Amino acid sequence: MEDDEEWDEKTAGIPDPVQRKADQLSQNELSVELERRDLKPTGFWSDDAKKLQIECDKEFEKENSEVVEKRNEARKAREVEWKKQLERQAEEQALREEEEAIADSPKMSFWADLIKENKTPPAATLELGDVLCRAISKLIMENRSLTSLDLSRNALTDNSGVFIAKMLGENSTLIKLELEANQLGPKTATALGDSLSRNDTLVYLNLEGNPLTGQFAQEHSVSGHADYNGVQNLALTLSQNHTLTYLNLRRTGLGNQGGDAIAKALTTNNKLVYLDVGSNSLGTKELEEIADNLERNNNLLDAEENIARRQRAEQFRANKERKRVEEEERKKKEEDEWMEEQRQKRIAERIAAIELERKSKEDELAAIAAEEERKRKEEEAAASKKKGKKKGKKKKK
Repeated sequence: MEDDEEWDEKTAGIPDPVQRKADQLSQNELSVELERRDLKPTGFWSDDAKKLQIECDKEFEKENSEVVEKRNEARKAREVEWKKQLERQAEEQALREEEEAIADSPKMSFWADLIKENKTPPAATLELGDVLCRAISKLIMENRSLTSLDLSRNALTDNSGVFIAKMLGENSTLIKLELEANQLGPKTATALGDSLSRNDTLVYLNLEGNPLTGQFAQEHSVSGHADYNGVQNLALTLSQNHTLTYLNLRRTGLGNQGGDAIAKALTTNNKLVYLDVGSNSLGTKELEEIADNLERNNNLLDAEENIARRQRAEQFRANKERKRVEEEERKKKEEDEWMEEQRQKRIAERIAAIELERKSKEDELAAIAAEEERKRKEEEAAASKKKGKKKGKKKKK
């Protein structure tokens, strides 16, 4: 930013207040100014000038305070805008770096296409640095085909860790995430805490060998300055998350403070059944509390599994009975349909027989009628012939 004094003068546009001098006014002007301030003039120039100067000094101090306040507000607004501009520039620079990194890596370009198109295999192990990790994490936010991701041993730092955490806050299919042996610190731990409070699909998270407090814990001692804000936020999430069952925090620099936060979180978490906090210099008290809570959760899990097994058995029996009933109903339906078919067939046969008998009788009657008609015609012909013969005999006579 520009120098503060130069910026106040050139940009703020807030002028200095003007301090008025009462001794430069006439008696008449003094009277007017005093009356405007609801003060009664004495008529003596020196007394009125002194009285007015006191009021002018008060007004100047007030105006000067207001100017200082306005300038401070303007400066803060300027600083906010400046920071936003720097953030935009940083984001644009990061985006360019990510696009260039993907373009320069045929393997990552291939993976990026698979992720965008939801055509990845269910599990993937990727070797990449911070820049590529940021780019891939952004893409996985919308991916629906990946369920297991291994980013272990990539020397990843908080620069990419916060984006991994953001990805978990958006992705709804990833159930296993390996982040072992990276350099993820307090910022990543904080971001993971925020994201896991919204995630309801991840069940396995491995953070072993990451300095989550800004340092590594040795087997019996902790050296350096520790920042516990991240692990405390992560612990707070454990008290709210109801899907994570496996968490590896071995060699993450927890110390007693981090271990205490984890132990307290487990008092309200009944889903986590595996938690590794080894090589973190935890005290006996913290380890015992964690062990007791994990044992409780495992007992709850066993009880839940027993209930689930009984429910599955009951469901199996119910399905078997349902299928038996359905099979009996199907057979009865088929039998009824066959019986109906046979009944209809017999009715059709009877109708056909009756029709055949009727037709036979009609044919017989028609034959009799035809025979009678033939005989009648023969008789008529015979009679006609006989009559003709009689007429012939009469003519001869």
